[in-house]
Amino acid sequence: PTDPAARGEVARWLCATPVAVKNLLRPLAMPDKDENTGPGDTRARAQSESAAFQLADRRLRELMPALSSEQARSLLAAPNQPLHAGARLRSAIGRACDRLPPAQRGLVHRGLHDELDHLNGAWGALERIAASPLPFIYVAHLRLTLLLFLAVAPLPSLSHDGWPAVPPFAVACAAILAVEAAAEECERPFLKRPNHLRLGGFCASVAENVAQALSDSVAAEH
Repeated sequence: PTDPAARGEVARWLCATPVAVKNLLRPLAMPDKDENTGPGDTRARAQSESAAFQLADRRLRELMPALSSEQARSLLAAPNQPLHAGARLRSAIGRACDRLPPAQRGLVHRGLHDELDHLNGAWGALERIAASPLPFIYVAHLRLTLLLFLAVAPLPSLSHDGWPAVPPFAVACAAILAVEAAAEECERPFLKRPNHLRLGGFCASVAENVAQALSDSVAAEH
Protein backbone atom coordinates (compact mmCIF):
# COMPACT_ATOMS: atom_id res chain seq x y z
CA PRO A 1 0.00 0.00 0.00
CA THR A 2 1.19 3.49 -0.85
CA ASP A 3 -0.73 5.25 1.95
CA PRO A 4 1.63 5.56 4.99
CA ALA A 5 -1.15 5.23 7.58
CA ALA A 6 -2.64 2.13 5.95
CA ARG A 7 0.80 0.61 5.49
CA GLY A 8 1.66 1.27 9.12
CA GLU A 9 -1.56 -0.34 10.36
CA VAL A 10 -0.88 -3.50 8.35
CA ALA A 11 2.70 -3.59 9.64
CA ARG A 12 1.62 -3.18 13.28
CA TRP A 13 -0.82 -6.07 13.17
CA LEU A 14 1.65 -8.15 11.20
CA CYS A 15 4.15 -7.69 14.05
CA ALA A 16 1.50 -8.44 16.68
CA THR A 17 0.39 -11.72 15.06
CA PRO A 18 3.47 -13.83 16.01
CA VAL A 19 3.26 -12.45 19.55
CA ALA A 20 -0.37 -13.61 19.66
CA VAL A 21 0.70 -17.05 18.46
CA LYS A 22 3.41 -17.18 21.15
CA ASN A 23 0.85 -16.29 23.82
CA LEU A 24 -1.46 -19.05 22.56
CA LEU A 25 1.32 -21.64 22.75
CA ARG A 26 2.42 -20.38 26.19
CA PRO A 27 -0.84 -19.74 28.09
CA LEU A 28 -0.87 -17.99 31.42
CA ALA A 29 -1.16 -20.45 34.31
CA MET A 30 -3.41 -18.74 36.85
CA PRO A 31 -3.87 -20.59 40.18
CA ASP A 32 -7.30 -21.83 41.24
CA LYS A 33 -8.72 -19.35 43.75
CA ASP A 34 -11.51 -21.70 44.84
CA GLU A 35 -9.15 -24.42 46.03
CA ASN A 36 -8.96 -24.88 49.81
CA THR A 37 -5.35 -24.64 50.88
CA GLY A 38 -3.33 -24.31 54.05
CA PRO A 39 -1.04 -21.39 55.03
CA GLY A 40 1.91 -22.75 53.07
CA ASP A 41 -0.21 -23.38 50.00
CA THR A 42 -1.76 -19.93 50.31
CA ARG A 43 1.69 -18.34 50.28
CA ALA A 44 2.68 -20.39 47.24
CA ARG A 45 -0.56 -19.47 45.50
CA ALA A 46 0.05 -15.77 46.18
CA GLN A 47 3.53 -16.05 44.71
CA SER A 48 2.12 -17.86 41.69
CA GLU A 49 -0.53 -15.17 41.22
CA SER A 50 2.10 -12.44 41.47
CA ALA A 51 4.26 -14.17 38.85
CA ALA A 52 1.25 -14.62 36.56
CA PHE A 53 0.24 -10.96 36.84
CA GLN A 54 3.83 -9.87 36.18
CA LEU A 55 3.87 -12.04 33.06
CA ALA A 56 0.54 -10.55 31.93
CA ASP A 57 1.93 -7.04 32.40
CA ARG A 58 5.08 -7.99 30.48
CA ARG A 59 2.95 -9.31 27.64
CA LEU A 60 1.03 -6.04 27.54
CA ARG A 61 4.25 -4.02 27.36
CA GLU A 62 5.53 -6.40 24.70
CA LEU A 63 2.68 -5.35 22.40
CA MET A 64 2.72 -1.63 23.24
CA PRO A 65 5.45 -0.61 20.77
CA ALA A 66 3.27 -1.79 17.88
CA LEU A 67 -0.29 -1.42 19.19
CA SER A 68 -2.13 1.13 21.27
CA SER A 69 -3.02 0.29 24.86
CA GLU A 70 -6.63 -0.38 23.91
CA GLN A 71 -5.67 -2.60 20.98
CA ALA A 72 -3.14 -4.55 23.07
CA ARG A 73 -5.62 -5.12 25.91
CA SER A 74 -8.28 -6.22 23.44
CA LEU A 75 -5.85 -8.69 21.88
CA LEU A 76 -4.75 -10.12 25.24
CA ALA A 77 -8.39 -10.48 26.37
CA ALA A 78 -9.38 -12.47 23.26
CA PRO A 79 -10.04 -16.21 23.83
CA ASN A 80 -7.97 -16.99 20.73
CA GLN A 81 -5.38 -14.27 20.21
CA PRO A 82 -4.15 -15.33 16.73
CA LEU A 83 -7.73 -15.31 15.40
CA HIS A 84 -8.22 -11.82 16.81
CA ALA A 85 -4.95 -10.56 15.34
CA GLY A 86 -5.73 -12.23 12.01
CA ALA A 87 -9.15 -10.59 11.83
CA ARG A 88 -7.64 -7.16 12.54
CA LEU A 89 -4.92 -7.83 9.97
CA ARG A 90 -7.50 -8.76 7.33
CA SER A 91 -9.44 -5.57 8.07
CA ALA A 92 -6.26 -3.50 7.83
CA ILE A 93 -5.36 -5.15 4.52
CA GLY A 94 -8.86 -4.45 3.18
CA ARG A 95 -8.66 -0.75 4.13
CA ALA A 96 -5.18 -0.48 2.67
CA CYS A 97 -6.23 -2.08 -0.61
CA ASP A 98 -9.19 0.29 -0.91
CA ARG A 99 -6.67 3.12 -1.36
CA LEU A 100 -4.97 1.44 -4.31
CA PRO A 101 -5.82 2.15 -7.97
CA PRO A 102 -8.68 -0.05 -9.21
CA ALA A 103 -6.38 -1.88 -11.64
CA GLN A 104 -4.14 -3.08 -8.77
CA ARG A 105 -6.69 -3.45 -5.98
CA GLY A 106 -7.98 -6.95 -6.71
CA LEU A 107 -4.60 -8.51 -7.45
CA VAL A 108 -2.92 -7.09 -4.35
CA HIS A 109 -5.90 -7.90 -2.14
CA ARG A 110 -5.99 -11.52 -3.29
CA GLY A 111 -2.23 -11.97 -2.96
CA LEU A 112 -2.14 -10.60 0.59
CA HIS A 113 -5.10 -12.70 1.69
CA ASP A 114 -3.49 -15.82 0.22
CA GLU A 115 -0.36 -15.12 2.26
CA LEU A 116 -2.51 -14.58 5.34
CA ASP A 117 -4.20 -17.93 4.76
CA HIS A 118 -0.75 -19.57 4.70
CA LEU A 119 0.10 -17.79 7.95
CA ASN A 120 -3.10 -19.05 9.57
CA GLY A 121 -2.31 -22.57 8.44
CA ALA A 122 1.15 -22.36 9.96
CA TRP A 123 0.03 -21.26 13.42
CA GLY A 124 -2.85 -23.73 13.25
CA ALA A 125 -0.33 -26.53 12.81
CA LEU A 126 1.60 -25.27 15.84
CA GLU A 127 -1.61 -25.21 17.87
CA ARG A 128 -2.37 -28.81 16.90
CA ILE A 129 1.11 -29.87 18.03
CA ALA A 130 0.69 -28.09 21.37
CA ALA A 131 -2.81 -29.50 21.95
CA SER A 132 -2.09 -33.09 20.86
CA PRO A 133 0.18 -34.91 23.31
CA LEU A 134 0.85 -38.60 22.89
CA PRO A 135 -2.06 -40.79 24.09
CA PHE A 136 -1.72 -41.95 27.68
CA ILE A 137 -1.98 -45.63 26.75
CA TYR A 138 0.96 -45.24 24.36
CA VAL A 139 3.10 -43.49 26.97
CA ALA A 140 2.17 -46.01 29.68
CA HIS A 141 2.91 -48.99 27.42
CA LEU A 142 6.23 -47.49 26.30
CA ARG A 143 7.39 -46.81 29.85
CA LEU A 144 6.26 -50.20 31.14
CA THR A 145 8.05 -51.98 28.28
CA LEU A 146 11.16 -49.90 28.89
CA LEU A 147 11.08 -50.65 32.62
CA LEU A 148 10.71 -54.40 32.06
CA PHE A 149 13.51 -54.41 29.50
CA LEU A 150 15.90 -52.56 31.79
CA ALA A 151 15.04 -54.90 34.65
CA VAL A 152 15.38 -58.17 32.71
CA ALA A 153 18.07 -57.49 30.10
CA PRO A 154 21.05 -57.37 32.54
CA LEU A 155 20.20 -60.72 34.21
CA PRO A 156 21.96 -63.06 31.71
CA SER A 157 25.15 -60.99 31.80
CA LEU A 158 25.06 -60.78 35.59
CA SER A 159 24.75 -64.53 35.89
CA HIS A 160 27.61 -65.07 33.42
CA ASP A 161 30.04 -62.20 34.14
CA GLY A 162 29.04 -61.19 37.67
CA TRP A 163 29.33 -57.67 39.03
CA PRO A 164 31.75 -56.36 36.34
CA ALA A 165 28.77 -56.34 33.97
CA VAL A 166 26.92 -53.79 36.10
CA PRO A 167 28.73 -50.57 35.04
CA PRO A 168 28.23 -51.07 31.27
CA PHE A 169 24.56 -51.86 31.76
CA ALA A 170 24.14 -48.87 34.06
CA VAL A 171 25.54 -46.61 31.34
CA ALA A 172 23.29 -48.22 28.72
CA CYS A 173 20.22 -47.84 30.94
CA ALA A 174 21.03 -44.19 31.59
CA ALA A 175 21.37 -43.57 27.85
CA ILE A 176 18.03 -45.25 27.08
CA LEU A 177 16.24 -43.32 29.83
CA ALA A 178 17.81 -40.10 28.55
CA VAL A 179 16.36 -40.75 25.08
CA GLU A 180 12.89 -41.19 26.63
CA ALA A 181 13.30 -38.01 28.68
CA ALA A 182 14.46 -36.06 25.62
CA ALA A 183 11.45 -37.28 23.64
CA GLU A 184 9.12 -36.11 26.41
CA GLU A 185 10.90 -32.74 26.63
CA CYS A 186 10.58 -32.12 22.88
CA GLU A 187 7.03 -33.43 22.55
CA ARG A 188 5.61 -29.90 22.81
CA PRO A 189 8.61 -27.55 22.42
CA PHE A 190 6.83 -24.26 23.03
CA LEU A 191 7.34 -23.61 26.74
CA LYS A 192 10.03 -21.36 28.14
CA ARG A 193 12.67 -24.02 28.77
CA PRO A 194 16.31 -24.28 27.67
CA ASN A 195 15.56 -27.01 25.12
CA HIS A 196 12.44 -25.42 23.67
CA LEU A 197 11.97 -23.03 20.77
CA ARG A 198 12.89 -19.36 21.25
CA LEU A 199 9.47 -17.97 20.37
CA GLY A 200 10.36 -14.52 21.67
CA GLY A 201 13.34 -14.39 19.35
CA PHE A 202 11.14 -15.38 16.42
CA CYS A 203 8.74 -12.52 17.23
CA ALA A 204 11.63 -10.06 17.41
CA SER A 205 12.96 -11.30 14.05
CA VAL A 206 9.55 -10.79 12.42
CA ALA A 207 9.35 -7.25 13.79
CA GLU A 208 12.85 -6.45 12.55
CA ASN A 209 12.07 -7.84 9.09
CA VAL A 210 8.84 -5.86 8.86
CA ALA A 211 10.65 -2.69 9.94
CA GLN A 212 13.33 -3.25 7.31
CA ALA A 213 10.72 -3.87 4.62
CA LEU A 214 8.95 -0.63 5.54
CA SER A 215 12.21 1.29 5.54
CA ASP A 216 13.18 -0.11 2.10
CA SER A 217 9.71 0.70 0.75
CA VAL A 218 9.87 4.30 1.93
CA ALA A 219 13.39 4.68 0.52
CA ALA A 220 12.27 3.29 -2.86
CA GLU A 221 9.42 5.81 -3.04
CA HIS A 222 11.86 8.68 -2.59
